[in-house]
Amino acid sequence: MEKLAGFYKGHPPTLIGDGKKTIKQLIDEKDEKRESRVEPIRLSKDCMIIFRGLDFSIDDILPEGFSLSLTHRIGRLFGGKQWK
Repeated sequence: MEKLAGFYKGHPPTLIGDGKKTIKQLIDEKDEKRESRVEPIRLSKDCMIIFRGLDFSIDDILPEGFSLSLTHRIGRLFGGKQWK
């Protein structure tokens, strides 16, 4: 009989707008505060597709309280959070 020893839960890199900073500034700020095992956020093709779909560019100010996931990929290798 097999027994569950644990599981992995991750979150994509997500920005929360403050109505003052651009998306790029929020990414830089998030990268500065990331844990050592978390990779920097990469501005991938996924990011650009998401930005276009929401009519944003990297230099736009993200509205206050607006939550923007930067990719559908999860975990520390993509700049997201890993939960244990």
